[in-house]
Amino acid sequence: MMRRMANVFSPVLVLWFAAGAVGETDATIPFEAALDDANVTLTSMADGHRESLIVGNGDLYGIVWEDNGGLTMRVTKNDIWDARVDTSEDPPLPKVDVSAGTVSGATSAPPSYKHLYPQPRCAAVIRLGTATPADGVQWTCIRAAGEHQFESTADQSSATMQVAGAAGVSTGYRATLTNPADASTLHLKLTGSDNALYYVNIYDAAGKNILGCNIFKP
Repeated sequence: MMRRMANVFSPVLVLWFAAGAVGETDATIPFEAALDDANVTLTSMADGHRESLIVGNGDLYGIVWEDNGGLTMRVTKNDIWDARVDTSEDPPLPKVDVSAGTVSGATSAPPSYKHLYPQPRCAAVIRLGTATPADGVQWTCIRAAGEHQFESTADQSSATMQVAGAAGVSTGYRATLTNPADASTLHLKLTGSDNALYYVNIYDAAGKNILGCNIFKP
């Protein structure tokens, strides 16, 4: 298993090292034949969730994708978690009578399931190259669960998302203002079906969370 993983990751390392070797006297790629045998070809790396390359060893790994003319790598480690657990509103655990084959007590999802934690957290985001973001709003998928469709308007000012699947699945998108204007008021409009739930975070230019809310209905 480890040998197969090493074969998959080698082409990426070669791309990075070769890029750094531009202008050097000897730009020969070592073990070129072996690397060709382990070649990984992707037709697209446009999305960090569905069209990307995973580089790592199972404990520390990165997801690499193309982002507006540059490469982005999201680095995660298995023991970096938002480990908060809030069960203060949960009822007692259900009781199982094995001999009678019955279950008493609550059997549906407890209230603690509405929280987005515990969950793994990103350790770092590395961007290689100069990205050239378009004007307006840039939408990026940051969480994909179940089946979903996403479509933004031509000017990127608004978007429509549909999510389907088992109860509790969720999908998240980040809207980045590429040329934000100075403003004292922000208006945010959310609409959806009766069973839709929302969670909103707003970050400043430094990445600080300046506004957050729990899951709510429109």
